Amino acid sequence: VLLTSLTMMVAAVSLARRQVLVQELSAVEGLARVDVVCLDKTGTLTDGQVVLDRIEDLGGAPEDVRTVLAAMADAPDANATLLAIGAGIDAERQGSVEAPAWEVFGTVAFSSARKWSATTFTGHGSWVIGAPEIVGAAIADPAVAEQAGAIADTGSRVLLLARSEQAPTDAGLPDDLQAAALCVLAEQVRPDAAETLAYFAEQ
Repeated sequence: VLLTSLTMMVAAVSLARRQVLVQELSAVEGLARVDVVCLDKTGTLTDGQVVLDRIEDLGGAPEDVRTVLAAMADAPDANATLLAIGAGIDAERQGSVEAPAWEVFGTVAFSSARKWSATTFTGHGSWVIGAPEIVGAAIADPAVAEQAGAIADTGSRVLLLARSEQAPTDAGLPDDLQAAALCVLAEQVRPDAAETLAYFAEQ
C-alpha cells in the first residue's frame, strides 16, 4: 500500500511540474488509460456569451423584425439574450439606427419554466420570443418548428419570434400567434480554444 501511495505521489508531483492539477491521487492511475476526453464547451471552449448569428424572417409580421427585436431589447426588463440580439442588430446597422421609441404597454418576463418572454407595445401589438418547441406549439404551421429544429441540429441556439394582437399573460400564450422570425444565436469561441484542443491532441 505504501509503495502504491508513493508511486501515485511521485506521479502527481511529475504532473504538477507540467502544470496539471491532480485533485485525487487515484486519478493518476486512471489517467494512464485515457484516450477520450469529454468536456463541457461552455466556459471551456466558449466564453459563455451568446451573440446574434443571423435572423431568418418568416414573413409573418407587418413590421421589420429587426426593428421589433431592437425595441424589445430596449425594453426595461430585457434579459441577457435579448440584449445580445439587440447588440447584434446594432452591429449590423453599425450603430446608424437607434431602437424605435415604442411605448411599452405590458411585459411578461422570461422564466426558465415557461421558456418565453413577451412585450406588448402601444399600437404595435404583442411580441413573444422563446423556445421554438414552446412558442411553436401555439402556432398552427408545423413547418416553423421543423425549420427551427433543423437549425438547432447544427448546434446553434434558436429562438422563435411571434406576433399576436392579444396581450400574453403569465397564464399562457395567446391563440392567435403568427410566426415572424427565427433568431439564430451562437456562442463566442475562446481565443485559446484551438491551442487547448491542440494540447490535448498532442498529449
